[in-house]
Amino acid sequence: MILIAVLLCTSALADVKGVEGYVKIPDGSMANNASVRVHVIASAGIGSTIPCTTKPEVLTDSTGYYITNLQNLYKVSDGSSCGNLWYQGDPVWAIVNGTTVIPISYLSTNSSQSSIPDNTGSTFRLSNTTLRNNPPELDSISLTNTTISGGNQTTVNPSGQTDENKDNISLVCCFDTSDSCVPTTANNECSGSWENITHPYSAPMNCTYTASTGVDDTYYARCRLWDNENYSSPVRTTSFIVDDLAPTTTDDYSFNDTWVNSDQTITITPDCGSTSCNWTYFCNTSDACAPSINYSSPITFSQENLSHLRYRSEDLFQRRQDIVSKIIKIDKGAPAIANASVTIENDSAYINSTTINFNWSGFEDNLSGINTYYYSFSNNQGTASGTSDAGSPGQLSGSQQGNISVFVWAEDIAGNIGRSVNDTIIVDSVAPSISDVVSNTVNQTSTLNITVNSTINDSVTGINITPLIEYRYGSTAWAGPFNMTKLSGDDSSANYTFNIPPPGTDWISYRGQPVYWNITVVDDLGNTREIQYNTTVISINLLTFFVRDRILNTSLDSVTITGNGTQCNGGCTFNGSINISELNGGYSFSITKSGFSSNTTNINVQSSDYLLEIYLDDTQAPSVNFINYSLSVFNTTFYAKVYATITDNLNLDSTRLNYTISEFFSETGYANFTNVGGDVYLARIGPYNQSIYMSPKIICNDSYGLKNTVNLDDVWYVFVNGTGASYESDDDTLALLQGWNMISVPLLDNHTVESVLSGLGNGNWGCGRDGTYPGCNASAGDFEGNFTKILAYNTSDSSWITYNPTDHYLSIGNQGIEEIRAKKGYWIYMNISKDMSLQLRFD
Repeated sequence: MILIAVLLCTSALADVKGVEGYVKIPDGSMANNASVRVHVIASAGIGSTIPCTTKPEVLTDSTGYYITNLQNLYKVSDGSSCGNLWYQGDPVWAIVNGTTVIPISYLSTNSSQSSIPDNTGSTFRLSNTTLRNNPPELDSISLTNTTISGGNQTTVNPSGQTDENKDNISLVCCFDTSDSCVPTTANNECSGSWENITHPYSAPMNCTYTASTGVDDTYYARCRLWDNENYSSPVRTTSFIVDDLAPTTTDDYSFNDTWVNSDQTITITPDCGSTSCNWTYFCNTSDACAPSINYSSPITFSQENLSHLRYRSEDLFQRRQDIVSKIIKIDKGAPAIANASVTIENDSAYINSTTINFNWSGFEDNLSGINTYYYSFSNNQGTASGTSDAGSPGQLSGSQQGNISVFVWAEDIAGNIGRSVNDTIIVDSVAPSISDVVSNTVNQTSTLNITVNSTINDSVTGINITPLIEYRYGSTAWAGPFNMTKLSGDDSSANYTFNIPPPGTDWISYRGQPVYWNITVVDDLGNTREIQYNTTVISINLLTFFVRDRILNTSLDSVTITGNGTQCNGGCTFNGSINISELNGGYSFSITKSGFSSNTTNINVQSSDYLLEIYLDDTQAPSVNFINYSLSVFNTTFYAKVYATITDNLNLDSTRLNYTISEFFSETGYANFTNVGGDVYLARIGPYNQSIYMSPKIICNDSYGLKNTVNLDDVWYVFVNGTGASYESDDDTLALLQGWNMISVPLLDNHTVESVLSGLGNGNWGCGRDGTYPGCNASAGDFEGNFTKILAYNTSDSSWITYNPTDHYLSIGNQGIEEIRAKKGYWIYMNISKDMSLQLRFD
């Protein structure tokens, strides 16, 4: 078996095996000089596979025949010879004008496939192979006619048509106006000698197209070639014009056969569709003239009258449109008023109506004719501002008083508005006015007349008769009428008077009742005005007021009463109660007092005296104004004091000082304020034997439970107390904080404030802004210190002594603070926090 295997290998190495075949082009003829590659998947006899291919390629002869042998195979991977690695059954195939890429499809149209039949040296044949088919080519198309009319033809001629595979070819075309149709054999619109054109394509090739009728547009011919293998060339396009409609020339004149009042310019626009026009003619002599003037620019008509315009156009195919006619009517003149007139109310001189009736006639217009008339109380001639009416008569409402004119003017059909004519009349439709009617007032005890004065006005036609007056008391019958007496003026405006007497000796019987009177006046046109007036006889009654606090039931001081009562205008101030003489009627009084709620009281006084009791509610909390802090020293202890001014509008209930003490020890509590004179109150806590830091606030309540709380600034009470010990050289120190400090010092051996506080200054004490003192040095800070003010309380006259170190050049002693008194208190205001060393011996 091993020997047999060796013999087989030996045979393959010795044999040269040939391969032959034929190549055709798609039309079935032989492919001359075609490139052929033979491919083998060599198994090398051991199960492995090696792709091999012919090198170099083999070319066919004129019969399409090719031959090679398997010794010409080379490995695709590295180009080395495949030798005799192939064996019977290995795949073998030929590819024409194709790729060397492995593997390739056996189904390619230009390949054949088989397998090596045996290991002998005889030649074996692969199946015939057909070259790939290439689409035909078409360079461009052209037309015999680029402009045609409906029903006529144009022929499409191709250029540069060919097919590399020498297939039969056909020209296929479609036609549209959007340049988007796709020519196929199914929608081909050609007719002519174009079928079955064969290579070398010597026969003519074209496509004849017949244009549709009744269209006027740009068309596109879109063509391509098809071969008998169903391959096609790219689409080639060209355009042509189909013109089958007559021209449609138009103009821009919008007033045809309509009267206008200005020159008219008409532009003619010829439209011959897709082609150009041969000519556009017009004429303007009559309504029957034949257009013969070549149109080149707009035509202007300016003559007042009726004119005509006729025109038409012709296109390149000698198609003419029907003649278009226009009528131009121009009227520039407004209606004439030479014979026109207006008559109001049959030519009356006066009327007492605000509606005016009138007639007019005589307006003329010799061209377009009158379209409408306008009329108004204002002369708005030449405009359309007025009431429009087709003809006489007319009516206007709402006229003013006095001389009134009615204006009438006309507008013709062309829109010309003319001048006006007018007529005038005097209008008096308003009765005389009665104004400034005044009368005196009378009370129940008066014996005076009621004197009535009034002003009568009628500025148009005047007053016809003397104004009349009638009167009555309460519900009694009317007395009169009586003539009023003229005081001054004339018929258009005058002042009149009349006295209404009391109904007896006085007015007591009509206490609180009205007295009525009517005034009547008539003008020359009979317009009458009557107005009724009245006044009331004043009744007198007694009102008594009692004003008290609601809770304490005590009379209140300084209560102000305001209202519309005549005796209380401007306010009435009283204590406890007050009697006010008041008139009959309804009244509203506002009772107010500082710190109390306002009360509005309504009363209605008729014919009897009236007692009114009023109670007020307290609304104002106590008032607190802080005065100062102080202290008092007893031996080795001190008391902290707070002074304040405390007031209430009625009655205080309780007032106390709430405080919190911190630093050296902690304490929270309150101290009651006691009055020390006037509105001044004092709260005192203690005693203490060392410095304290206190946060205080004052709380006050009144009898109504109204409360006021005032938070005070935190305060240091700095206290140094002697213990009887002797200090040789040790420093005794006070810690002073920025701001106000309250201090007291032990008994000192006649040391002044200046010497005690010398450590707080920067130099000379006697310097200040008010003068010059020997030895002052401003640059050394003599004018400034670490504190700005010292206060000491003088108990002999209850006053504070003040020292301002930067305000005076005098010494401290000359300002009233002569020396530190043992165990007395001082206020000092510090600019900064600083420790003060006393450096003194205690007794």
